[in-house]
Amino acid sequence: MKFFIYDEFILHERMKTLCPSARPSCLARLPLARLEFNGRTWDGGSRVSLDFSRDASGVYGVVYDVDGDGLRQLEIEYEHTSSILFPSPASIRTTKVELDTGNTLMVQVYLVQNVPLVNRTLPTPSYLQNMIDGYDQKGFDKLPLKDAILELSEILEKNRKFRESYRKMVREPNREVKLKW
Repeated sequence: MKFFIYDEFILHERMKTLCPSARPSCLARLPLARLEFNGRTWDGGSRVSLDFSRDASGVYGVVYDVDGDGLRQLEIEYEHTSSILFPSPASIRTTKVELDTGNTLMVQVYLVQNVPLVNRTLPTPSYLQNMIDGYDQKGFDKLPLKDAILELSEILEKNRKFRESYRKMVREPNREVKLKW
């Protein structure tokens, strides 16, 4: 079975720790999708996921050949990390990716459960560094990754401002607080 992997496991060294039987098949791009840090890793950091709902320039990744044992290992990783705090597990979607040869390929891809805006966090430094290293190693354009981090930073700043305003409102209940978003 062919799986399109777009997170820290684009680094083959990382994928071997998770799924030793997985073999990289090719590099690919998932069109009409964008990266978004809205999943959750086992240690509480933010996990990158896919957003198909807005204009997007595409997501880079690696297509791996995965056997039955590898599939079970992937299921454990993605379903476990997406359901620690939220009951809905990751889901699998069949989709078409573009290869640098101009051909297309049907693959499976995990869609990580979204975390509500107010519960978003930063990715752990090691998770983010693994993604950056993977992008460098594969020669991918890092702009989509940078855009996802900038968007997360804006969300976190809005959340911080909201929490501060809310705290003021709670401490001074007779004072009207105007939110400036």
